[in-house]
Amino acid sequence: MIREIRAEGLTYDASTDTARVKAPGAEGTGRLGLFDARGFLVGVDLRNDELRGTVVMLGPHEAVEDTREISARVDGDGVVIEKARSAVRGDQKSPYL
Repeated sequence: MIREIRAEGLTYDASTDTARVKAPGAEGTGRLGLFDARGFLVGVDLRNDELRGTVVMLGPHEAVEDTREISARVDGDGVVIEKARSAVRGDQKSPYL
């Protein structure tokens, strides 16, 4: 069974080019980004090869059109995404939150 968490927010820090997806309870080491047709982040699959971890969703499953590996890690109550401007359009307002 997939353990899914709904994201509570998304912020972008231009000085470090990182995005933080607020998702208390997120866990895992996977780094698969879930994207819509326009390249906006819809979710982050943190499950590892043994499928342990969570999937954090910003938007609906139906919006997912593409997946790709991103540089992401769980940190405190959320997920930090490196190189967010190019990787997840972090500098633009998410249509999902």
